[in-house]
Amino acid sequence: MRVVIIGGGTAGSELAWRLRRQDKDIEIIILEKGKYRQYSPCALPYLLSGKIKKAEDIVLFSDDYYTYNNIDLRLNSELKSVDTKKKSLQYIDKNNNSFKNISYDYLVLATGLKFKLPAIPGLKDQDFYTLKSLDDVKKIKKVVKKNKKALIIGAGYVGVELTDALNELGLKVNLVESQASVLPTTLDKKIANVVKKEMEAQKINISVNSKIEKITKKQIFLKDDSLENKKIAYDHLFLACGLSTDLFLAKDLGLRVDKGVVVNNNMQTSKQDIYAVGDIVESINLVDNKKTLSQLATTAVSQAKVLAQNIFADKEKKEKLKINRNKVLNSSVSKFDNLIFASCGLTSNYCQKNNIKTAVAFYKAKDKAEYHPDAKDMFVYLISDLKGKIIGCQIAGYNEVVGRLNMISLAIQQGLSLKEFINTETCYNPALLPIFDPLIMAAEICLKKLKAKNAKT
Repeated sequence: MRVVIIGGGTAGSELAWRLRRQDKDIEIIILEKGKYRQYSPCALPYLLSGKIKKAEDIVLFSDDYYTYNNIDLRLNSELKSVDTKKKSLQYIDKNNNSFKNISYDYLVLATGLKFKLPAIPGLKDQDFYTLKSLDDVKKIKKVVKKNKKALIIGAGYVGVELTDALNELGLKVNLVESQASVLPTTLDKKIANVVKKEMEAQKINISVNSKIEKITKKQIFLKDDSLENKKIAYDHLFLACGLSTDLFLAKDLGLRVDKGVVVNNNMQTSKQDIYAVGDIVESINLVDNKKTLSQLATTAVSQAKVLAQNIFADKEKKEKLKINRNKVLNSSVSKFDNLIFASCGLTSNYCQKNNIKTAVAFYKAKDKAEYHPDAKDMFVYLISDLKGKIIGCQIAGYNEVVGRLNMISLAIQQGLSLKEFINTETCYNPALLPIFDPLIMAAEICLKKLKAKNAKT
């Protein structure tokens, strides 16, 4: 049996390793149009800042490891066409500019994201940088110099992490976001403002609610929500926006697509023997069952696990894995300097747009006993529906953020109510944790607000 995987990033490579662990004889071919073996794109900001010293450190596997595991990785290999009736495909080997043909039993699309130039007047005439690949890091490192002015467009995770990296390198950074706050798709304004305040304390100049009127060489012209005109000078321009799902191949194959490639619980597309994993796949929000995208490494790994087991279920005529890894909470985490911020489930912004009635609590506490000299602020934003079920949470702080976020993620997956969650037993040591856990306190506040809201209706 031969499985051909289009794309050698996290999703495609993880699938290959999973397949090999289950069967030593299956033939596995990865066609990767780039020149690098699998590496961690999430590590690029830290490689740029110098916290990770060498590019080789984020390349996960050696050539020998692919050879040892009998995985045929073909770099610089770009797919040109697929014949689904004959179950064959053609690709160009860019190493020698030759066309090659191979057949498949199963075809897996793991093509990830693509960059599309944002429609900003004047942008196409300017030199700019992105942070999508190892080559991008190399280019940026060659040009950036201390005290130079950097302008970053887009304040999502990539924009904030890029800001942190350039700040570490000694550049003066201006960050521009068209929406009302930084990290607008993952954090509500209460927590986003905690992040913004931390960034501004590091001398980052942030412009939110800002429409870019035009870009010229070394200057950008903005109009903010007060309709005031503003211009910012820059030496280096960076785009942390413009990435979208790469659906070209899926559409060319006649697969069903919506927000992304539509798959069933087994990661199978609308055509037999063609599967999809990773950033291109349309997922389902675990809370409200609506279509969404989950372009996270953790989602890609989970999907690869399910697909690997289900391909062998097909081969051996066994029952397929029942777990639906395509239902997601989009649990995510990042940091700026020492501030960690994380999110899972629905945001209030999302709930308002989709007319979901909620109760919310914003709670500020210390992450250790208040009298402990190392105690620092922690901020919790908790969301429940009007029945008291927890549907979302965001946390910002300097310690123990990730564990708490994972705790809430599990609570949402298990369908816990505020009343049930409040009874969670937590541990305590004044040097490590407060006796009243911030999550539990936030849940108690949210429950009181919920009771008051329901009493009025």
